[in-house]
Amino acid sequence: MPFYLRSKKLRIASGGYRDVVLHPRDATNFGLHLGDRIRIRWDHKEEYAEVGISRTAVKSGELGLFEEVWKHHDVLNKGEIIEIDLIGRPESIVAINKKMLGGKLSDQEIRCIIKDVVSGRLSDMEIAYFMGSGFFHPFS
Repeated sequence: MPFYLRSKKLRIASGGYRDVVLHPRDATNFGLHLGDRIRIRWDHKEEYAEVGISRTAVKSGELGLFEEVWKHHDVLNKGEIIEIDLIGRPESIVAINKKMLGGKLSDQEIRCIIKDVVSGRLSDMEIAYFMGSGFFHPFS
């Protein structure tokens, strides 16, 4: 079930991945934990992000957006209502783990990984794990 918070632009970059920050009270109320993946939507746009938690960066009722999010969508205004949905762990993570353990990936699993890379559902680190797995267990 979605929930809603007001946007707050944070003048901080997260280092590449699109992250957001919640106040601990909101995180508890919505059952979110540090590192959970969410989908945020506003004005017919959507983005995937990872949850951070801070008492000082945002107030309760606000969703802090790092520069990577609001610069990518420069029309995002301060105080805009953001719809938030908790999403599960992407299936591509299971496939990446399989590859890291030496398993052979099916065409479907490879397509799933590519789709998640393109849509921004995987972090830079997760992509690096996938690429690095090819050094230990070459792609066929």
